[in-house]
Amino acid sequence: MEEPYPEDEAHAERAYEIMRGWQWVRYDPDGFPSDSSMSLSDAFNRLAFDGHQQPKVALLNLFTLGKITAIASYTWKKHQGSDTFYMDDSLAPIPIGRWQALANGLAEIEREYRDFPWPLTTVDLEKLGLKDREIAEWRPEHDRFSYAMKSPTSEDTDPAYFEEAYHAWDIAILPLAMPGPDGQIVGDTDQVDQFDTTNDDSRFEGAKRGRRPEYNWLHALNLIWGQIYRGELIPDKQAEIERALQTVLARGDKEPSESTVRPYAKQIWEEFSKADNSSIGN
Repeated sequence: MEEPYPEDEAHAERAYEIMRGWQWVRYDPDGFPSDSSMSLSDAFNRLAFDGHQQPKVALLNLFTLGKITAIASYTWKKHQGSDTFYMDDSLAPIPIGRWQALANGLAEIEREYRDFPWPLTTVDLEKLGLKDREIAEWRPEHDRFSYAMKSPTSEDTDPAYFEEAYHAWDIAILPLAMPGPDGQIVGDTDQVDQFDTTNDDSRFEGAKRGRRPEYNWLHALNLIWGQIYRGELIPDKQAEIERALQTVLARGDKEPSESTVRPYAKQIWEEFSKADNSSIGN
């Protein structure tokens, strides 16, 4: 991936500071905290409302740097060698490599505009049956992006030849890891170390500082859904999900108790039970 321009990094840092001040923590009537995701378009417009001059540039850089993460519905197709691959999913994390591929495609378009009076901004993926696809399209105002690419010089009979297309929509930003009024950090805990939670900050006045959550629940839940999607876990009862959560959250000989994982396992079990799961693992 090409390095971002210095001014792009400055835009990203400014956006990150603005987003840190947003309300990412919600409390239910019993006072229990939970995180709250935000649609990409809401973040895009809110950054502009809060005075940011380049929210489109800033958000893409934050994603490619891994400073914020998102989930989305997506479709992916790839032809390589003699094989064609396909996947789709919903409420799935967007890997950082997909954002980097988007950034590379946008950089390619920018080079075309700079070097050629009539730039090529679309590509035909004949093996995938896709015609006139945008090399890269970044539309945060509509909660989506896509890219399409193929080998630049190889013939389609070359074993190294490939074609790839990716499209994501209904993108939602996962909550930033922020301390609530009681000091409990909620949100994407992988981001906690990027904050200085010991600094005096009037937004968190009276909060206990620096207490990191014991378990990364977001990561664990993604792992469990991944196991279910791949057919590695086909639970017959909620207790099997509880045990799977204990396993992925275990650290050495220490693991969370059944009562700790039960509320999360219950959510997964209820959603899993709604679906026709006869095709899982086939």
